Amino acid sequence: MLVLVIAIAAGFVIGNDFGVSTDEYLNVLAGKSAASAYAGVQTRYSNTQFMSEHGPAYFMIWAAAGEQIGKWLTGWTPSDGRHFFNYGAFLMGVLAFFVLMRKVVPPRNAFMAALLFMTQPMLFGYAFINQKDIPFMILFMASITAVVVAVDRYHDLRTPVEVGRDPQRVDSSQAGRAAIAGDWWKLSRGRRIALGVFAGACAYIAQSLLRKGWMYSLGSDLLRKAYSGDAPALIQRVFSYIATDAYKTSVDLYLAKLDQGYRLLRLVAIPTLALIVLGAFALSLPALRDGIGRWARGKYPPMLLAGGLLGLTISVRQIGFFAGALASLYLVNRIGRRALTVLGAYWLSALLTSLATWPYLWPDPIGRFWHSVTAVTGFGTFRVLYAGTVLTADRLPWHYFPTLASLELTEPAVLLFLVGLPIIILRARSGQISWAIVGLLGAWLAIPVAALMLLGITVYDNLRHMLFVLPPMLILSGVGLDAVLRRVKSCWGTATVLLAMLAPGILGIIAMHPYEYAYFNSFIGGVSGADGRFETDHWCTSYREAIGVVNERAEPGETVVVPIGVENAKPFQRGDLKFADSTDDIPGAEYVLYCPGAAHVKPEMPGFVLVHQVTSGDAVFAEVWELQDAGLPKAP
Repeated sequence: MLVLVIAIAAGFVIGNDFGVSTDEYLNVLAGKSAASAYAGVQTRYSNTQFMSEHGPAYFMIWAAAGEQIGKWLTGWTPSDGRHFFNYGAFLMGVLAFFVLMRKVVPPRNAFMAALLFMTQPMLFGYAFINQKDIPFMILFMASITAVVVAVDRYHDLRTPVEVGRDPQRVDSSQAGRAAIAGDWWKLSRGRRIALGVFAGACAYIAQSLLRKGWMYSLGSDLLRKAYSGDAPALIQRVFSYIATDAYKTSVDLYLAKLDQGYRLLRLVAIPTLALIVLGAFALSLPALRDGIGRWARGKYPPMLLAGGLLGLTISVRQIGFFAGALASLYLVNRIGRRALTVLGAYWLSALLTSLATWPYLWPDPIGRFWHSVTAVTGFGTFRVLYAGTVLTADRLPWHYFPTLASLELTEPAVLLFLVGLPIIILRARSGQISWAIVGLLGAWLAIPVAALMLLGITVYDNLRHMLFVLPPMLILSGVGLDAVLRRVKSCWGTATVLLAMLAPGILGIIAMHPYEYAYFNSFIGGVSGADGRFETDHWCTSYREAIGVVNERAEPGETVVVPIGVENAKPFQRGDLKFADSTDDIPGAEYVLYCPGAAHVKPEMPGFVLVHQVTSGDAVFAEVWELQDAGLPKAP
C-alpha cells in the first residue's frame, strides 16, 4: 500500500508534464457523446467516427473525471487531468497483476514482480497518455484474475460431502424452497394478499416499460401538450424551465430525446423493480432472507462480478471476448461439469454489462456489434518504421513482436522471462504450480502472438496494440525472479537483486521523462540507437514542448502549420495563433511543426529554417521550423 501511495504522489508531481496523444480529442468526444446517450439527448454517437475506437465505458468516466481534475489542480489542463486518471487506472492494474502473480510465487516475490511490472518505462509512459490500450490491458488482466480468484473461492466453499459426492447428502435447495413455502403460509392472509398485489403491480409496470405501453404513451402525450402549452400546470412549468426556447426546436426532436431517455429508464427501472420486489418478500420471509445471504456468500456473486469486468473489457475492445474464452476454459478445467451454470451466469453478466455500457449497440445489438467488428478489421493500412525500413502494417515480418518486446522491456525483464519460461514448466511437472494456470498464461501469450506472426494481423505503433499480452510475459519474468531469489540467502543479497532488477526501469523513466513510452533498452543502445530504425515518439506528444517554443517566438496572429497531429498541439497554443493542418498551407505560414518520431513523410518547407528540436539523447522527437525574412532569423 505504501508503494501505491508513493506512486500516486509521483503522479501528482509529474502528471502535467505529458503531451496529448493521437486521437485523445476524438476519444473525449466519444466519451461525452456516449454519456449524452444516457441522459436521453440525441447524439452523434451512431457516427462510426465515435464508434471505431470502442471504449465508451471507459471514455465516459475518463473524460468527465479528467475535466474535473484539470479544474481542481492549479496549472493543470483537462488533458493533464485525463492523464492522471489514466495513471490511476494503471495502478489498479498493478494490484491485479500482484494478485495473479501470487498464484505462481510466494507473496514477497509476487510483490517484487509487481514492482518490475510497474517500473517498465514503456508501460509507465503509456499509463499517462494511452487511454485506449492501457485500460484494455488492465481490464483484460482484471477479467482473468477475477475468474481465477472466483474459482479458488468456489473450491473453498465446497464441503467435504460435496467433494465426495455422498448420494445421501441433503438436497439443500429443496429444503430451502420448503422453508420459504413454510414461512409464506405462516403469514397472515392480508399480508400475503398485499405482497401479491405489490408484486403484480411491479410486474405490470415492468412489462409496460418493456413493451412501450401506457407509460410511454402517457409521456409522449404530455410532452406534445407541454410543447403546445396545454399540459397540466406543474408539468408545463417543468417543461418551460427545462426548454426555455422550445419554439426553436421541432417537437419531433423532443420526442426523440424522450425515446432515448425512456430507453435509459427502462434499462435501470426493470432491474430496480425486481430488486424491490425481492426485498419486500425477503423482509417478510426469514428463510428467503437467509437463502439470499447464503447466495451472496456463495459462488455466483464473484462470477457475476467477473462477468461484469469481462463486459467492460468487450466494450473497450471486441477482442475482450478472448479474455472470456480463456477464463471459461480455465473454469471448465478446474470445476468440470459443474461449470455449466456458473458459465451461464458469467456470460450473461458479461453480455448485459457490455450492452449497458455501449450505447452504440442499443438500437440493434447484434447488427451493430458485427458492424463494429468489420469496421475495426477493415481499419486500413499504416506506415510502420521497423528495423530501418518503412513497411505497411499488414505486411510485418514474423519477428516483429519478439524483436520489439526484447527491445522495449527492460533488460532484467527480458532475461528473467527467458529464465522463467522453462522454470514454470518444471514446477508444473513437479506439482508446485497448477497446470491450469500454466495453460492459461501460455494461451494468453501464445495465441495472440501466433496470430500476429502467422495471420498478418494489422498492428502499428510498436507494441501498442499488443500490450494486453505483456502481463503473462512479465509473470514469467516474475517466476524467473523467484527462481533467482530462492538461491539468495541473505537480506543484502535480496536487496542487491532487487536493485539490479529495478534500476534499469527507474533510471529509464527518469532519463526519458516525459517521453517514457518511447523507451528502448541498452540492447539497441537506448532511444538514441533506436532513432531512425524504430518508431519513438510516434504519437507526437513532444508537440507540447514544441508549441511552447512557438508561443514564445511568434508574433500575434501568425499561422502555424502542423501537417501531422494538429490536435496534439492545439491544447497548448497561444490564443491568438492560427493553426492549419494541410501542407498546402505551408507557403502562407510562419511556422511548421514536424514530428519525425514515426514513419511520417517530411513535408517540403522552402524558405523555412530549423530553430528548435525536441530530443531525448540523440533521438529527435519534434522540430520547429520558422519562415525566414531575407535569410535573417527572428529574435527568440
